[in-house]
Amino acid sequence: MRLATQESTYLIATAPGIPSIQHPDAPAMVVTLSWLNMLEGYMWKRIRGAGLAYGASIRADMRRGQVLFSVYRSPNGFAAWNEARKIVSEIVSGEVPPPFVLGCPLYSYFTGTPLVYFFLGVFGWG
Repeated sequence: MRLATQESTYLIATAPGIPSIQHPDAPAMVVTLSWLNMLEGYMWKRIRGAGLAYGASIRADMRRGQVLFSVYRSPNGFAAWNEARKIVSEIVSGEVPPPFVLGCPLYSYFTGTPLVYFFLGVFGWG
């Protein structure tokens, strides 16, 4: 939604995530989110590169047991959120070729983990 009195919008969406750094899925979460948030990376090109927002990120707060998606300085926060939703849909469905970490596809590490449930919860699926 555009706001007539604001040039930029901001958005933060949260969902339950991994509750501890000791959780077996914590390393996969950290690596996956690092890949998604990388400068000139997949999400960067599709959101910032397309002019949908100055910045967007997905991060885990394992002390609070939350995962957060945020959009920073967007002319249309909903459009940036919707593009992130498409990105996540492509990742979860396997349409995006997985990056490799130590010779293994990165997505194989988190299929069925809380990261997928975060995606489903934050972006309104399920």
